[in-house]
Amino acid sequence: MAKLEFLNHLRTARNLFAHGVRADNSTWLSPSVVRGFSEQDFPELPPDQRQALQQSVRKFSEAAGRVGHEESASPEERDEGVAAFQQMLSILGPYLQTAAEAELTRQVLKSIRFPEPVVTWEYRLGEDSTGKPAVWVWVIVDDAAAERPDFFETTQKIRDAIHVALGQAGIERWPYVRFRGAREQVQL
Repeated sequence: MAKLEFLNHLRTARNLFAHGVRADNSTWLSPSVVRGFSEQDFPELPPDQRQALQQSVRKFSEAAGRVGHEESASPEERDEGVAAFQQMLSILGPYLQTAAEAELTRQVLKSIRFPEPVVTWEYRLGEDSTGKPAVWVWVIVDDAAAERPDFFETTQKIRDAIHVALGQAGIERWPYVRFRGAREQVQL
């Protein structure tokens, strides 16, 4: 849970920083941004990246800790905080979805020529149960599709097409592909 808390704080700070809320340093240059961080929560990162992440969190925390709640950061504190913050974002980019990534995923899925039983699809970006970046794709098929003798073959081809298309687009999130009948989708 601490990993998700940390990523949520970082995502919020990144959005505030990216949208120009830089004048009020307390919104993004705050020790609370790195609350919940633990290097052990990222065993999937290579050791050098885990070490760099640990150092950037420490530097960010130190810079943020020197800024009082009622005052703005000095230019030096701000620069130090920005450098550490950008390093964290660089390392953890795949964990922090952006509107551009969501749009790219939508465009990639839209470009796939799905076979006839596919009515539509939906998707969601997030982290899976292990905290790794993922994309869930629900492929909505006509209700009679499951009765077809080649349904299993068709679903495997669809899964493969989604994996290949996302990979070719440089989307590093693991795709979880699920199938639903149109009637089931309406009920949801």
